[in-house]
Amino acid sequence: MERRSFVKRLAAALACLPRAAKGFSRSAPTAGEGATNGGVASPDYEALLAQHDVVYLSPATRPVEGLPVGDGDTTALVWTPPEGVTMTINKSNLWDDQPADYPPDWIWSPAWEEKATALVGGATLTVRNSTPLLDRMYLNDFQARLDLYRARAAVDSKSPLGSVKVAAWGCSKPGVLVLDYDESTREPVSREIELWRWGSRRFFHWYSQYVPAATDTGLEGIRAGADPAHIWIEQKLRQISFAVVARFVGGPFKTVVRNSHLAAMVTNPAMRVRGQVYLAVVTSEEDRFPLEAARRKVDEAVRQGYETLERRHARRWAEFWEQSYLQIPEEYLENLYYVTLYQLAVSSQGAYPPPFCGSLWTPNHDARRWGHYYHWNEQQPYWPVHASNHPELAVPYNRYRSEMLKQAEADARLVHHTGGAWYADVANRRGEQARSGVSNNLTPGTQIAMDLWRHYQYTLDREFLEAQAYPVMKACAQFYLDYLEKDSEGIYHVPKSSAYESAILQKDSITDLSSIRQSFPACIRASEILGVDAEIRPRWREVCDHLVEFSTYGPGVNLEGKPISKVFSSGVSLVNFTTTKASDGVEGVVIKKGQRLYGMSFECELAPVFPS
Repeated sequence: MERRSFVKRLAAALACLPRAAKGFSRSAPTAGEGATNGGVASPDYEALLAQHDVVYLSPATRPVEGLPVGDGDTTALVWTPPEGVTMTINKSNLWDDQPADYPPDWIWSPAWEEKATALVGGATLTVRNSTPLLDRMYLNDFQARLDLYRARAAVDSKSPLGSVKVAAWGCSKPGVLVLDYDESTREPVSREIELWRWGSRRFFHWYSQYVPAATDTGLEGIRAGADPAHIWIEQKLRQISFAVVARFVGGPFKTVVRNSHLAAMVTNPAMRVRGQVYLAVVTSEEDRFPLEAARRKVDEAVRQGYETLERRHARRWAEFWEQSYLQIPEEYLENLYYVTLYQLAVSSQGAYPPPFCGSLWTPNHDARRWGHYYHWNEQQPYWPVHASNHPELAVPYNRYRSEMLKQAEADARLVHHTGGAWYADVANRRGEQARSGVSNNLTPGTQIAMDLWRHYQYTLDREFLEAQAYPVMKACAQFYLDYLEKDSEGIYHVPKSSAYESAILQKDSITDLSSIRQSFPACIRASEILGVDAEIRPRWREVCDHLVEFSTYGPGVNLEGKPISKVFSSGVSLVNFTTTKASDGVEGVVIKKGQRLYGMSFECELAPVFPS
């Protein structure tokens, strides 16, 4: 699929359900007679995946158009500006931490814009020479392909000036990025393999706020270096340090440090260069000496050899795709399924879950939108992984959420004066949470607990249930046991909360009630499986049996004045409130204290259909 067509189709998919994409062969490819999986003929996975490859027929000249590759922890965007094939490199634990960073709400404050903890970029590698091999003016033929089955980005370009053929991919063992490079020119030229980093501001809020004087953000602490076999970039961030190391195998070269931000490997002049570049990124969280550790990784890759690494990589990804497949009439949705599953697989097997916005790819220096983990956005990419038979992709998310339990327990005491655990909508990678503004959103904890429970239900991993899932489930249930109020008729109520991101305080929010009704029975079942907490189960059952019913509204009119029949409402307002476009998308509607709410804040009356 041409890049321009792909972008247009993606925009259409976001606007509405698209019609079937054209150009795909819709036969059901099979692996041949006798190949079965539970009595069902297995598909030819390579042919099936090839229908969904992303194909560019002209060079991608901006990093945001790059093709994503990675080993699940270290990633790159592969793009093709006129200067030469380029890889923008990132990593799952490359965080620049602000000490004691408790995110203040949504950080709508320029003073905090460049202080918050942020996932920053790694470095950029470019292979360039003195001829415009990738200049569109001279191209006879060009194709760049995201080969899903092989999990690699491939470039094949021809011009009167020469040719470039590239394959880039991420190798999980020993944890390196690999660039297989083959370039020919019509006259002898030298090639420069450059590795560079220029840090930058983060612009969390889409450039809508910034600190004019912060132009030096990200530039300090960078040092380029080289020895006869390697080039590297090091940087000391506020809390951690990291190193990016590159090594070339395939012909003689010399190394040179151009400045504190750029080092290069320069080959001898020749009409052809054929070889591999190996790159590794290591942070001080993994090794006290990141530079030495990164050098060891690339040297180990060289020792094992390209063919060995490639065979292992091919086998790993063939096994990955064989875990499941999808064929549906809506061709473009099928295309999105495979592309997004691939993207998660190459980015969600590291120390931390990839942020929902931009994942591990930061194409513009260190600029990144929505720099924290935002609960509802962050959990959603993981909802399909079990249905696709890839529970391993949820491991970083599960680990992150379970490891922040102690912080959630401390915040329950501090913010709500209860026991148990309270998870906020906004948190940084260390689990430090926003304690104001979003504090009336109570449901993230039980929703996270149910993410962990569903992972157990799929894997039946008792150790995971005992060590990660059940402690979070129990603590989040305890929060509600302490928070609920019982009326004179023995009915339990949620006295004050807000439905998702609504600014309106409500009683008996539908989001809370639906979360309790799902999580408490799960806690009972989990405790039975583990043989623990029998004394708490009656309390959980009592709440389930005597929890207030969902609030309903109607007949009446919605916020736009249109008549509605009886529907779920999001709760009962505890305050007088006048809506604005900024808060709820409709301006001037007066909400009275005690009134049942409908249509407020992202249609949260539909919450029961969510997984939580």
